[in-house]
Amino acid sequence: MLVLHPNVQKNSYGSEFIQNLSKIAQAAHYHAIWLDIYLKNWPALHFWIKSGFTTIIEMDGEPQHTVTSHATLVLAKNLPPPQNRV
Repeated sequence: MLVLHPNVQKNSYGSEFIQNLSKIAQAAHYHAIWLDIYLKNWPALHFWIKSGFTTIIEMDGEPQHTVTSHATLVLAKNLPPPQNRV
């Protein structure tokens, strides 16, 4: 789980984390990174889409998001193959 305190949001810490995680996953020959996000979490959804998580894998949960139920989206960010260094 990645959670940033509101006092430190908007300082690029989340973006920096995702960039480094993507580099590590790419170097380890992963093809994609997946995440699960609450469907009605609009600020987080905007952040993840802006960070490259643009492929919807599936939707889980209830058809309607209420106080007692929720729905999540599984999003993926596709990674390019690692570059060979000579």
